[in-house]
Amino acid sequence: AANISRAFAGRKYFWRLTEPDISQAKALLLLAKSGGAQKVALITEETEYGASFEDWFGYFATELGLEVAGTQIILEDDTIACKNAWDELVQTHPDVIIAALSSPILNESVARSFRTNGQQIRLLLSDAAYLPSLINNLGPLAENLEGLTIASDPKSGFDISYKVRYGEYPIAYLAHMYDAVMLLGLALEISQGEGGLVLAESLMQLVSGKEESVSWQRSEISKAIKLLQSGIFHDINGASGSLNYDELYYTDVTASTYGHWRVDAKQFVITDFYTSDGNGRINSTSAAYRIIAAERQEFNARGTWPV
Repeated sequence: AANISRAFAGRKYFWRLTEPDISQAKALLLLAKSGGAQKVALITEETEYGASFEDWFGYFATELGLEVAGTQIILEDDTIACKNAWDELVQTHPDVIIAALSSPILNESVARSFRTNGQQIRLLLSDAAYLPSLINNLGPLAENLEGLTIASDPKSGFDISYKVRYGEYPIAYLAHMYDAVMLLGLALEISQGEGGLVLAESLMQLVSGKEESVSWQRSEISKAIKLLQSGIFHDINGASGSLNYDELYYTDVTASTYGHWRVDAKQFVITDFYTSDGNGRINSTSAAYRIIAAERQEFNARGTWPV
């Protein structure tokens, strides 16, 4: 949720390993545009999860030169409203409908509506749909559904290393969990085991390092500890990707990686990756939420609707 950036930016005690869903909203729209879409629509829910998509959908659609066909905001777990929302948006003839729904029930509902009343419209689901229950509950209807999920940077090698060691690919967010523990461990080395403000400021020192580049592997961690003991703050690259934080507020990383997934033969398959670091498929949106944090804007709880 983008609200976390507004609430905790600059407080030093809240850190996360992925950007707010502001970035995912833009990535979904870029994915739509890359497939040739010119007219897009959104279904989301009246929750903290949905607010990020609701507030930024029209902005990024306009930035990318896309026409907004409509926006439907529904209550959480209201499957009837979800079906009605789909049917109403279909009448506006969008090329793509993006569904940003945190509820598994709603994701299944919108998928069923898509199958019965799709009319050649492309459906893109957000990361909350990336659950085994989507496939298990929909059965054959799940085949070829697609969307985005947060993913580790494929260049880090984490997924392959995990597969070699454990015989299966890691679930979503596991690389980010690894990085969270790694950052805490290295920051505790700097703080000499102290918690509280000392630990928070040690984390800030750690992620601001610009010296020799060090990665997440075991041998590299040993090297990182020796550098820290010598007073050298290295540039650390995590299992999830670059661990560069906004050096004004530190709450959020400045880049995330998203995997474009598709259901194939009852399995989720990542077919492509999108990165928001400015070097990949989408530009970083960190400037946008830095402004939000600085101004402490208070948006209407129900968000805004493009006309």
